[in-house]
Amino acid sequence: QGFSHLTLNWTKGNIHFDPYKEPQDNDVVILLWSWPERIQASARAIAAGKRLHVIAAEEILDWLASFGSFEGYANTAVINGCSIELFPYEPFPSWTWPEGAQKVVAGLRSPKSVLKRLYQKRKLPVSMPRVASLRFPSGAQLVHLNLSLHREQNQSWISDLQKKIGRSDWIVCGCDYHQDEVLAQSLAFFEGDLILLTDLLSDSRKALGLPTQWLTPIADKFLDRFSREEKDVQLHVFAPHSSYRFNLKSLTPTS
Repeated sequence: QGFSHLTLNWTKGNIHFDPYKEPQDNDVVILLWSWPERIQASARAIAAGKRLHVIAAEEILDWLASFGSFEGYANTAVINGCSIELFPYEPFPSWTWPEGAQKVVAGLRSPKSVLKRLYQKRKLPVSMPRVASLRFPSGAQLVHLNLSLHREQNQSWISDLQKKIGRSDWIVCGCDYHQDEVLAQSLAFFEGDLILLTDLLSDSRKALGLPTQWLTPIADKFLDRFSREEKDVQLHVFAPHSSYRFNLKSLTPTS
């Protein structure tokens, strides 16, 4: 749905990850970070009286409570038979070289955009980003790795997470800017039948005047690696405003 907003439709309703567009009554909302574009739509929906089920870090739930009432769950929940669990991780540092220099240049080119974002973030809760694991009543599991696989990530954290979640049917994974080589190495820790390489970053970076990257060349590298290692893993690029429909038995996309 643009930015980091993913919508999952299943037999029990809608599940939104970091909605950029306002969710509707009785939707399940999973908030994985406190960026403005990831949490403000949920705040607007709550203020408008929408009845939401929100799974997030406790500090984000406390912030949302100032807008109205909703069903809040701190990091774990079971809703309509779907078990949801969030795991915190250390994000990629904001001011590393050359990323820091690019942000300075972007700020000089478009100071209004940078100042607007700083003003928005000043009013938002400070929270570590999360990874999400969803296990459905059928036993199928979806894992949303967010932007957790980067060069500064602790390898023991990756190993511990893999042990906790085990094998997944679907892995949703974003790629932080110029972290594709590290992402490829880190994904090798995780067992899954299908990977959705997801654009969670481009819209946010464009809004700040920062450079972006195409995911298709990264996906090609992954597929070449899987072929060399004779791994039976499917991978698809999940671009903004696109959708897939999966048959659980084969995990083959039908649309």
